[in-house]
Amino acid sequence: MIRRIGILMLLAICLGCLQTAAQTVYVELGGASTAAGVHYDSRFSSHTRWGGRIGVAYTHSKDADFFQDSPYKTTGWTFPAAVNYLIGGRQHYLELGIGVSYGLYQTFTMSLDGHQVERHRTGTFGFLDIGYRFQSKHGWMLRAGLNPGLGLGMTDELGNNEHEANRATALYPYVSVGYSF
Repeated sequence: MIRRIGILMLLAICLGCLQTAAQTVYVELGGASTAAGVHYDSRFSSHTRWGGRIGVAYTHSKDADFFQDSPYKTTGWTFPAAVNYLIGGRQHYLELGIGVSYGLYQTFTMSLDGHQVERHRTGTFGFLDIGYRFQSKHGWMLRAGLNPGLGLGMTDELGNNEHEANRATALYPYVSVGYSF
């Protein structure tokens, strides 16, 4: 059910981007990208402050709160998608958004006999965008804020459900720099 909601959200954003006004490509560090990602963002029309973003990001974590049983290392690719709304005027905005990210992960742990154990996992997490956004009509864009997140369930390579993601334990800061065209 959660994956279906995420896929529907991604499709809605993609369809909305077909008839867009302002379009922005940016690099995000932290936040929904976890480590670093590239995103495409646009308003749904030139007469609305509603917009959406889709992206691809690389994840690298040595923190045990990413997966509770993988304190050694987690890497992978995530695919964030979100809808957002801009409050404010001129070029300075409060950006509020809600999104979902699907991830393909590899986790590494050490076995009791000292060998490295690798597991492949998929996972989905929901997140909020709460931050400042400087947005010129054509030119530079800057974002900075916080992403509270919530793990929506994980599965291992056998399809077993694992609710081990602990993404809601902290606010993940983000900063983004991009260009609007």
